[in-house]
Amino acid sequence: MIKNVFLITNTSCNQSCSYCYYNIGVEKKIKGYLDYKLLKRFLNRRVHRISITGGEPLINPYLFKYLKIAKEKSNNIALSTNGKLLNSKMLADLKKAGVCRIFISLDDIVGELQNNLRSHSKKSTLRAIQLLTKSGLEVSITTVITSRNVDRIFEMQSYCLKNNFRFWPQPIYIVKNKKSQPLSLKSLGNRKWEKIINSIPKDMSSTRGAKFLNNYYQIFIQKKRKNIQCPFKNRQLVVNTNGDIKLCFHSQPISNIKNNKLSRISQSKIFKNENCFAEQCFQYFL
Repeated sequence: MIKNVFLITNTSCNQSCSYCYYNIGVEKKIKGYLDYKLLKRFLNRRVHRISITGGEPLINPYLFKYLKIAKEKSNNIALSTNGKLLNSKMLADLKKAGVCRIFISLDDIVGELQNNLRSHSKKSTLRAIQLLTKSGLEVSITTVITSRNVDRIFEMQSYCLKNNFRFWPQPIYIVKNKKSQPLSLKSLGNRKWEKIINSIPKDMSSTRGAKFLNNYYQIFIQKKRKNIQCPFKNRQLVVNTNGDIKLCFHSQPISNIKNNKLSRISQSKIFKNENCFAEQCFQYFL
């Protein structure tokens, strides 16, 4: 049963992160915007949650049309953003349109990693987060964990705990033969990883940050855990900007909203044979 639907409303963005899937060639950029008329036809039943993402959805001129459709089908609407365009009026409008949670990207709370890798001022991100704390919306912080900030993961965890934010660490996904290969967590080696695991603070041992480190170490460094079930399987769908329907962000299309409806997809037998797990899926496993 499909419970959650992710909408990639556009792949365009107002910044250029060095490790963005669209910038490193993992996913192809698609011109234009998700067709809201076709989306309305496709979403013919209610779901638990609808998540709107991109690219940067706040630059999409049809954003509030998507939100109107989403509000008719779910009471749980989330939106992912880099926060660059957030202001008090925008937040009030989003809340009125049914958004209940904002996922905002922040990779570093102390150093200059945010500025260097995301081409985005850390100050403007923190300003947006400050506005969010006053908005009444739930806040989730998405942090891409690399070899350069893995040592600071508990600084981010503490920041989130202090401010009652949900912490969403995710490992950087590196394509082979790319200049950014040194940013990969796999590049650290066993000794460095042993030191990281042994340095987990006792008062943080049950946090999401600790769970991230322990699980990543066991799965991708030690390779002790096999046959991990797909975290998306049978429960979630992704609708791409061109209307393609996928079982997850990195799978091949199974259909298109032009010629299908959610109720029909939910009953499809295709889910029974689909099960895989890779580094880029890890955040959904936690």
